[in-house]
Amino acid sequence: MNETIDLMLNHASVRRFTEEPIEAEHLQAIISAGRAASSWKNFQSYSIIVVQSEKKKKGTL
Repeated sequence: MNETIDLMLNHASVRRFTEEPIEAEHLQAIISAGRAASSWKNFQSYSIIVVQSEKKKKGTL
Protein backbone atom coordinates (compact mmCIF):
# COMPACT_ATOMS: atom_id res chain seq x y z
CA MET A 1 0.00 0.00 0.00
CA ASN A 2 1.12 3.56 -0.61
CA GLU A 3 2.97 4.82 2.49
CA THR A 4 1.00 8.08 2.57
CA ILE A 5 -2.36 6.31 2.45
CA ASP A 6 -1.18 3.83 5.09
CA LEU A 7 -0.23 6.72 7.40
CA MET A 8 -3.59 8.43 6.83
CA LEU A 9 -5.53 5.26 7.59
CA ASN A 10 -3.55 4.55 10.76
CA HIS A 11 -3.39 8.07 12.18
CA ALA A 12 -4.37 8.62 15.82
CA SER A 13 -4.67 11.58 18.17
CA VAL A 14 -2.33 11.49 21.16
CA ARG A 15 -3.78 12.52 24.51
CA ARG A 16 -1.03 11.28 26.85
CA PHE A 17 2.52 12.53 26.73
CA THR A 18 5.83 11.63 28.36
CA GLU A 19 8.28 13.97 30.08
CA GLU A 20 10.91 13.14 27.45
CA PRO A 21 11.98 16.28 25.55
CA ILE A 22 11.63 16.42 21.78
CA GLU A 23 14.90 16.68 19.87
CA ALA A 24 15.34 20.00 18.05
CA GLU A 25 15.55 18.27 14.66
CA HIS A 26 12.28 16.41 15.27
CA LEU A 27 10.55 19.57 16.47
CA GLN A 28 11.67 21.43 13.36
CA ALA A 29 10.40 18.59 11.14
CA ILE A 30 7.01 18.65 12.90
CA ILE A 31 6.73 22.42 12.48
CA SER A 32 7.73 22.19 8.81
CA ALA A 33 5.10 19.48 8.20
CA GLY A 34 2.43 21.62 9.88
CA ARG A 35 3.35 24.64 7.77
CA ALA A 36 3.16 22.58 4.57
CA ALA A 37 -0.17 20.91 5.39
CA SER A 38 -3.19 21.82 3.31
CA SER A 39 -5.99 23.82 4.84
CA TRP A 40 -9.77 24.11 4.48
CA LYS A 41 -10.69 26.12 1.38
CA ASN A 42 -7.05 27.18 1.07
CA PHE A 43 -7.40 29.30 4.21
CA GLN A 44 -3.70 29.55 5.09
CA SER A 45 -3.93 31.06 8.59
CA TYR A 46 -2.30 28.97 11.32
CA SER A 47 -0.52 29.32 14.66
CA ILE A 48 2.26 27.16 16.03
CA ILE A 49 3.26 27.80 19.62
CA VAL A 50 6.22 25.92 21.09
CA VAL A 51 6.34 25.95 24.89
CA GLN A 52 9.40 24.37 26.49
CA SER A 53 9.47 25.99 29.93
CA GLU A 54 7.83 23.80 32.60
CA LYS A 55 6.47 26.89 34.36
CA LYS A 56 4.85 28.15 31.15
CA LYS A 57 3.50 24.67 30.31
CA LYS A 58 1.66 24.51 33.62
CA GLY A 59 0.28 28.01 33.04
CA THR A 60 -1.22 27.06 29.67
CA LEU A 61 -3.35 24.18 30.94
